[in-house]
Amino acid sequence: MLLVLVCLASGCVRTAVVKFQNSAGVDVSDLQRVAVMDFSGENGEVVASSLSGQLWKTDLFAVVTDDEFDSTLKLAAYEETNSSQRPSLDSLLGTARSRGIDGIVVGEVVEYRCEDKQARKTPLRPGMNTAPVSDFLVDGPLSDLRDVTVREARVTVSFRLVDVDSGEVRASREVSHQFEGIIERGTRIPSQSEVLEQLTQQCLTEIVSILAPHEATSEIQLAYPDLLTRGRRETKEGVSLVQAGNWEAAEQRLLAALEKHPGNHAALFNLAIVADHRRDYDRAEELAMQAMKIQYRDQYAAGLEAIREHRNAASKTAEQRDAQVSRIFQDEWR
Repeated sequence: MLLVLVCLASGCVRTAVVKFQNSAGVDVSDLQRVAVMDFSGENGEVVASSLSGQLWKTDLFAVVTDDEFDSTLKLAAYEETNSSQRPSLDSLLGTARSRGIDGIVVGEVVEYRCEDKQARKTPLRPGMNTAPVSDFLVDGPLSDLRDVTVREARVTVSFRLVDVDSGEVRASREVSHQFEGIIERGTRIPSQSEVLEQLTQQCLTEIVSILAPHEATSEIQLAYPDLLTRGRRETKEGVSLVQAGNWEAAEQRLLAALEKHPGNHAALFNLAIVADHRRDYDRAEELAMQAMKIQYRDQYAAGLEAIREHRNAASKTAEQRDAQVSRIFQDEWR
């Protein structure tokens, strides 16, 4: 326990970033043809077009393009996003239903702003930590203060996914991302247009993660061997290689550690992380449990739980995609 506390204090705790397939946040298995209507609000048409492209790339939906919309559908969508009147939604759904569309996405760009403000900053001295932008507006000796420009931005997008057949709202969410940066001589931060584009893409990525299966990442703490364990050097080398993203070389070093000492629980657990990264969940779970049997650590229990979560997410993703493929075949045979 003392060794763990020392590692935490000194910053020697290392983690692996594992990629896995995560499922959609809502059930969309019966929605094949989806139309994304122009969003209301500033830059709404561009935002909707970008969202259409990202949904198309998921290979889950047949995204209906603007060329397939008629003026009636566009008008109904505009009225629906700018009014709470139920008849507008009914009109939109009726028109979409007649076009063979299963789901429609309507929304609004609620906030789309980027502005520069003047502030006064105290120069950092050795031993001082970097403060957030909000702390730059401070009082102090005039000789210590200097003028800087603070760039602040926020983009907020709300959307609804509506089942055309039933009128049920499958998903409704508002997502928001913000940016803060200091403009100083000799430094470069993104321009206002670049900042707004980055924030918009972050919002759309979050929306897509709700509507479709997607790749996600998870951090799992890597294990260090006990001080006198044989194969300790190979295990530490494996940890460094994992952090560098060299998974194959890491596996070889960890296997070499086990050859020297089959009871090296840290090497076993780190191999479980390698298997998790490869999405070989059976092997990952087996290796993690072997490590826990040799020596129980909360770290191993947390890692095993993460591996099982990744397995469940992958299984649910496969179910969503299989259901969509099955529905496509059924429609073709009708």
